[in-house]
Amino acid sequence: MTKDQDEVFYANIESSVEVHRSILESSKNVLSSLKKYEAFKQIRKYKIEYLMQLKHVMGEINLLANRLRRELPKTGLRAAVKKKAPELILKKYQKSRPRPETDIDKIEEDLDDIEAKLSVLE
Repeated sequence: MTKDQDEVFYANIESSVEVHRSILESSKNVLSSLKKYEAFKQIRKYKIEYLMQLKHVMGEINLLANRLRRELPKTGLRAAVKKKAPELILKKYQKSRPRPETDIDKIEEDLDDIEAKLSVLE
């Protein structure tokens, strides 16, 4: 026998099934993490590709917009600015609209109804 084979020894593991199960669960968690990481890398790759496409399209749009500005006749006209609606009209409109109830308001109303019914029973 060789020197390596003479030094081999064995150790008894108390709950080998539980240790085996925990090792397998750990391996499963590692593999699921690797799978998520690969999906993340794939998404990042698609994102970079789409950003490059967007950059290309934006460049084309800017080029065409500049061409259009050169071709249009130059005038002194400006676009009209829209005036804001008077605040009074907005306030009246907001007051006439029913206020949307939240879940908390509905629950409080239900509690008040139940308390009223309980007070009648007492």
